[in-house]
Amino acid sequence: MAQITPNDFKRGMTIIYEDKLWEIISYEFNKHAQREGMMITKLRSWETGKNLEVRFSSSQKLEQAFIETKPMQYLYRDGSDYVFMDPETYEQPTMGEEQVGHIADLMKEGMDIYFTLHEGKVLGASLPDFIELEVTDAPPYVKGDTASAEYKQVEVETGAKIMVPPFIVEGEVIQIDTRKREYVKRCLLYTSQSPRDRTR
Repeated sequence: MAQITPNDFKRGMTIIYEDKLWEIISYEFNKHAQREGMMITKLRSWETGKNLEVRFSSSQKLEQAFIETKPMQYLYRDGSDYVFMDPETYEQPTMGEEQVGHIADLMKEGMDIYFTLHEGKVLGASLPDFIELEVTDAPPYVKGDTASAEYKQVEVETGAKIMVPPFIVEGEVIQIDTRKREYVKRCLLYTSQSPRDRTR
């Protein structure tokens, strides 16, 4: 860790404030006559995700924390735990639900997951911005609904529920924006085994 002052702040930097890790979201210098300048700073807690506004004096000493992002390949689920593989060491660490967080229902075996670490401790996990998953359960398609602005809920192969246009049917592969958990587009009309094939 390095000692810094608010004059060194940058967006995305992580600092230690009141013994906790905070990411700098934004900051603005506020100079008053005959008073020391203040840095009005918006912080996000790595622990809770909540935001906090703090006023730091321009000469205040703070500790910068160095955050590492490490990709690992998701292998399989083992009960309530998830097993990954480190592509550099080939070790297979196990992560709990509290470390994987809300992305668990979008993770597919073989997918790269990005872990945020501080001194070896997992702070969070994230997916690639866009992923492709097969729709495994969907309400039936009704001809003529393609012009409808309404969306319907479907289930994808990992178990996640996603809102999609009414023309999406079971067996199709869709692209999902993982940051918003939203449908982006249809990638493939059917997988190798279409719903029609499955009924034969």
